[in-house]
Formats: sequence, structure tokens, C-alpha cells
Amino acid sequence: MKKHYSKKFDKKFEKYERKTQERIHKAIELLPLGDVEKIQGKKTPPIYRLRVGDYRILFRMNEHEIFIDKVDGRGDVYKGL
Repeated sequence: MKKHYSKKFDKKFEKYERKTQERIHKAIELLPLGDVEKIQGKKTPPIYRLRVGDYRILFRMNEHEIFIDKVDGRGDVYKGL
């Protein structure tokens, strides 16, 4: 599956230390496998979250592509949904 990254994701991702970046990158490469759950609500298209330790990655997907929207700590990532 082809992956697209948002500018918001890129800006936040650059601020993390190297080990954290590697963990997040490895988890994204395995998508849609991993600790993935659909976020509750009636959003169209549905938003999913991937858990990587204390970090959460929010993304949307269809049959061919994954759109990675946001990465942040577990308390802050859901603000503004």
C-alpha cells in the first residue's frame, strides 16, 4: 500500500529523537497490521489510530492508500478531532 504523510505529521515527527522516529517508522511500515483501532464516531472516511508505546498515529485508509495525518503523545493526539 502506498503511504502519504501530512505536513502536520512531518513537522511533529522531525522533533522526536532518533530512536523514537525509528520505532514510529517501523510501525508505519507494517500498517495495516499492529495495534490498530477505529476511532469512535461517524467520521467519513473513518479515522484509525495506531499505538506505538506512548505515541499515537492517526490515519485514514482505502483499498490502495494510507493517509497518515498526525502523530503525538497519547493525551494530545485526539485534540481537535
